[in-house]
Amino acid sequence: MPEPERIHGTPSARAWTRLRLRVPAPLAAVLLAVILAPTACADGGGGFGGVEVPDRETFVATYVDLRVAALTAPGDTLGEEVRTRILAEHGVTEEQLLAFVERHGEDLQFMRGVWDEVETRLDAIRPRAEDTAR
Repeated sequence: MPEPERIHGTPSARAWTRLRLRVPAPLAAVLLAVILAPTACADGGGGFGGVEVPDRETFVATYVDLRVAALTAPGDTLGEEVRTRILAEHGVTEEQLLAFVERHGEDLQFMRGVWDEVETRLDAIRPRAEDTAR
């Protein structure tokens, strides 16, 4: 598939369409793990015990920023330094985000609300990106 057009560093409408796809909570957890996978295994795989779980707002805001950064990165690949910067800005680690999904992943109603909030925020960003193109 050809690389989406970029308008002033933002993804094209086609990229936003991919972004807006409704993702079931279990699949979204896998997507989060894939975004974080390059550095998440550095702790030796000791599990989530003892890791502070962030609140819903922190999780949603961080996930949205990670997703937007991935879509605006060259080749839609999020670099480690960008990921690290975004996590630091929100005061969380990869392990904490994964712990959030681990703790709440089986509560489908809660996670549906989380992913609906993510989608709402991404939809709010989309019009600004399209206006920039004009």
